[in-house]
Amino acid sequence: MGDTTILGVEYGSANDARENRLVALDVATGDRRVLHQGPLAGASPSPDGTLVLLVEPHEPDWAGLSVELRPLGAGGLGEPIARIDDRFVGAAVWAPDSGRVYLSLISDEELGPPPGRQWSAQEPRFVERVDVAALDRDGRIHRLTAVDVNQYAQMLSVSPDGQRVIYQLLTIPGQAAARLSVSLWETRPDGSQRRAIAADLPGRSTALSDLPGRSTALWSPDGRTLLLAGLSPFYLVSDPTIPGAGEDGSQSLVAVEPDGTRRVMAASLTGFGGQPIHWLPPEAIPPRPASTPPPAPVAPQPPEPVPRLPAGLRTGPVDRTSGDGYSVFLWRDDAPLVWSRGGHPPLRLDPADADLDWFGTDPALLGVVRQPPGRPGTGSRLTLTVTGPRVTEATDLQARDTRYFDPAGIGDDPTRRYARPRAAPDGRTTAFFVVDEARGRVALWLVGWDLPAREVAAWPVPAARGGEVPPVAAWVDAGTLVYAAPEAWRDGLPQRVTLHRLTLDGVETAPLLTLRAHGAERGIAVTDLAPAPDGAGLAVRVRHYGSGGAADSLHLAPARDVTLALEATRGAAAEGLAWSPDGRWLAAALDDRVLLLTADGRRLVSLTAPAAAAEYPLWVARDEVWFTLDDGSGPRVMRVRLR
Repeated sequence: MGDTTILGVEYGSANDARENRLVALDVATGDRRVLHQGPLAGASPSPDGTLVLLVEPHEPDWAGLSVELRPLGAGGLGEPIARIDDRFVGAAVWAPDSGRVYLSLISDEELGPPPGRQWSAQEPRFVERVDVAALDRDGRIHRLTAVDVNQYAQMLSVSPDGQRVIYQLLTIPGQAAARLSVSLWETRPDGSQRRAIAADLPGRSTALSDLPGRSTALWSPDGRTLLLAGLSPFYLVSDPTIPGAGEDGSQSLVAVEPDGTRRVMAASLTGFGGQPIHWLPPEAIPPRPASTPPPAPVAPQPPEPVPRLPAGLRTGPVDRTSGDGYSVFLWRDDAPLVWSRGGHPPLRLDPADADLDWFGTDPALLGVVRQPPGRPGTGSRLTLTVTGPRVTEATDLQARDTRYFDPAGIGDDPTRRYARPRAAPDGRTTAFFVVDEARGRVALWLVGWDLPAREVAAWPVPAARGGEVPPVAAWVDAGTLVYAAPEAWRDGLPQRVTLHRLTLDGVETAPLLTLRAHGAERGIAVTDLAPAPDGAGLAVRVRHYGSGGAADSLHLAPARDVTLALEATRGAAAEGLAWSPDGRWLAAALDDRVLLLTADGRRLVSLTAPAAAAEYPLWVARDEVWFTLDDGSGPRVMRVRLR
């Protein structure tokens, strides 16, 4: 309404919509003017501010709402141009030129529940059809769709040029507990050229009250690409043979191109509720610095027990906090658990869960189980367990939100198993290994939003030593994976290891660097790969097997050219590599100590004395490192603060 006046609804009482008011507020002067008072559930003004659609609340025994189209001007609200009683559901979307408003309307001939029955939000089946219609500014109504019985056309958006009308078609299943069939459709403003542009979208509810009250869509500036926020099928499909498996849906932001091509741009398994708001110009967000600034000198404080953390816990191979920063991964005895830094009770995980790591930025753990619970005879599966604050109150194992996946089709084969699944930083792709113990073979697989599950590399591994030399891979960035392939096996150990780079663009692999055993070494292996958070650097732990035991060397390299890797230090074998959140420091366990190394390996600072065994460092903040220290009285989680 002009440059300074906004339109809003004031709610007089939570239980009585008859007292609500339509208000015009001048944000420059503070002047407030009541335009309408009475039964009012909402209002939708036209883009040019000359019309407004008033929405009245529905009656208790029916789903449909009533709407009035009224002129709006300097004199306030005019008399109704058109009124539609008891038929409006869902969203009202205006054409860009303000010439009409698109609505979802109940198109049943008879309105209201059958005699003797009462409608409720959980029993919407008294409504048979919902169509998309256009209400012109002169009051004429045009129906754009003609759905079948038990179908709801849900209005979503109109393209900036006004020529593409987008709606969802929901087909209600015959059984109340069944899931919706949801598809995405496009039509012209006159209802011609209707076509489906996306099918088989998941749906959860059959309730008309669950239809969004506003559009959840946004068009690109050129009007070609449509962004939709909603539920999409997760690219890992839950194993239907396992009872109690979680939902496959993922809250997603999906781009739909003119030809119907869909691309998931962002997604979350744990309640991503974001809506597209506005397209930003390319220069709105500054680019990342070309290189990480050198670290300032640090002064480690003496190690101390982590406050409020009970004895008996220890850190493990997960070297970072959850993406939201609230949770850390710890171990108690032989069972993993998620410890909440926000005060929630710890979430106990299944002791059978292995190879765990955080799933992208989601508060969820991706891992492997040798055999799913309650399924004797079932083969190995990938697992995904939600660990966010919403679920950590449920400490009972049976209450966990855990999903089980079999993307490689292992089925009930006891000779094959999954190993070391790792999600890309954006969660769009997951890499995992399949170990074939009978054939002595390890295969690297990929699966993602844009990539069906497929094997991308494989190499032989003697079965007897498969556990001593685990498969290793790590994501340098969202489109680049580095993995280690052991080669030239002799007496159960590889004599060389080649690092390979795999790029998702074309799914191409290329060798980067080959490491070889030398002198009296019996073999060599890469046991850990740790990319820096900014993707600029890569840390490599190389294990050298000798007659008297094993030693580790730590190599640091720029991710852009791994052939420039330099050995930074060497010592007795240990476990754990962890980068600081800013990528300036690497914490590494080596020779019974925890060390800090700069990204170029030229500076080294010891955080612990060599008298006690220390392992598995974990950064919980930019100036605080946790690790496990065992001084002979049992392991305990300690911390060092940096100044």
